[in-house]
Amino acid sequence: MDRGQIWFDKPISSIIFDKQPLKLLDTFNYVVHEVELGVLLGMQGKNIQAKDARKHIAGYFLAIDFTNRGLGSQFKKDGAPWCL
Repeated sequence: MDRGQIWFDKPISSIIFDKQPLKLLDTFNYVVHEVELGVLLGMQGKNIQAKDARKHIAGYFLAIDFTNRGLGSQFKKDGAPWCL
């Protein structure tokens, strides 16, 4: 599969806003973080041509992605899917 077709989504429920505490459960045994560029989609679309892609972007934001790698590794081992 072309790596350009793989993405990792973050639902709105995963967002914590400025000055909100980050709460980690005891099961978070191996947490890593990454700084990422977030893209806010402003309208729905299907089969969008590359030249029209920017019309669907409402904005950009700086994001810090915290991932429980210990739990994620277990999910992958158990055959849980990633978003494709």
